[in-house]
Amino acid sequence: MLLLRLLEFSFVILFVTVLVTQIFMPAFKGTRLFPIFDRRGRAAADELTRAREARAVEAVQNKARAARRSSRENGDV
Repeated sequence: MLLLRLLEFSFVILFVTVLVTQIFMPAFKGTRLFPIFDRRGRAAADELTRAREARAVEAVQNKARAARRSSRENGDV
């Protein structure tokens, strides 16, 4: 009987967790419901993350080039 109560409690906790993470949180954020089934969105988010990282690296490289260029022009080399 104790095992059945623990199993029932576990399912209730699982149900509440799924309800909160898949319905309530996306509804408050204004995103699609059931994001666990949204593979396209996950792929798009991964691609966006890679693009942002590449852009950040490029910005740092451009700043380094500009700093080197300005130091050469000033004769600091």
